[in-house]
Amino acid sequence: MKRISNVSIIAVAVMSLAMCIACRANIPIREMSYAKKDISAAQKVKAEQYAPEEMEAAKKKLYDSQDQAVKEDDKTAKKSAEEASGLAQVAYNKALPLLAKDTIAIAEKSLGEAGEVYAERLAADEYRDAEDALKQANDQFQNRQYEQAYASAVRADEKAKNARNIALGKKDVLRDSIVEVKRTLEDAEKYGAKKYAADKFNLANENIEVAEKAYDARELKKGFSAVEVAKLNADE
Repeated sequence: MKRISNVSIIAVAVMSLAMCIACRANIPIREMSYAKKDISAAQKVKAEQYAPEEMEAAKKKLYDSQDQAVKEDDKTAKKSAEEASGLAQVAYNKALPLLAKDTIAIAEKSLGEAGEVYAERLAADEYRDAEDALKQANDQFQNRQYEQAYASAVRADEKAKNARNIALGKKDVLRDSIVEVKRTLEDAEKYGAKKYAADKFNLANENIEVAEKAYDARELKKGFSAVEVAKLNADE
């Protein structure tokens, strides 16, 4: 019962302090609010990763401002809040280009992975959209439009991953092509292809093996290239 009473006393004290602060006309609420907003914006562009010193300093200044406001040192609290805001903006401006650059690199990697599964053929529209978004991101980055570049890179990465998933969903097209070429080779063998067209027969078989391994490894572009060579030689 005594413990509950103590908690109640503390709660009343905190509420009273908050009311006293709220009643003061000079407390820098606006400046502290701006600082919080700027710090939040910096966090969204991963400033804690790309500009850790500036972010730590901004947070400290905001904490100092809050502490000074509680102590009714409003002038110093306002200055600290303004400094926190400035440091957060420095962190934001430092982090954003680095984040945009890294996100473009991620999108390029995703597009390359989409290319490996032959997305330019199996998911042509999605792959083209990813290419366009990535080009836009690079152009914007070169023009120092870092916010736009980051947004475009995120979009390019999403589209590239989507194109890859769609292409993988169609990988049985490669399997069907491999089966078709194998049937052609079986027919060719019946007519003496091993003897009368050994080079083409062997080349077709070698490329079928490559295509099958590529299929298993999800390297669909490599697989389709190999099966096309195999088909050409098998048909001949």
